[in-house]
Amino acid sequence: MGVGGGGVKTIAERIASLGWRVNNIRMSQIRLASRFRQMDRLVMDAGQGYVHPKDCKNIYKVAQTDRMDIHDWHGTGRQCRSDITDICFNHYALRADSPKPTSAIDNIHPALKERVRQNSRDYLRVQAPCGMPYAHCPGPQAGTLH
Repeated sequence: MGVGGGGVKTIAERIASLGWRVNNIRMSQIRLASRFRQMDRLVMDAGQGYVHPKDCKNIYKVAQTDRMDIHDWHGTGRQCRSDITDICFNHYALRADSPKPTSAIDNIHPALKERVRQNSRDYLRVQAPCGMPYAHCPGPQAGTLH
């Protein structure tokens, strides 16, 4: 498993394969549950989400960029849009007012997941002001942070 097809294994290799004239890659967003709604789980285990139809994120060459808006790139050279199976952006910002998640999302390479799980043993556990994990707190902080 890798980035895109043709034996490309890293994002850097994928960008290099597009040619020197491509100065921006627009990536589709996959919206997943906010990390603040599941503080007792690793963010990569969010599970349910959906592909956001409009908002994109960008990987761009700074020297060829005139201006960036939140979801738009303005610069010189070519821009390409990546396929959702090629390069995408996992955005952990699904809010209470967002559309309901439509499908199970599991697009992180198993070897990377295992490495994160091993490293997570050294992570600090974050608790909400009430002293419990965010998901269990009463009041406005429960599930409202994004």
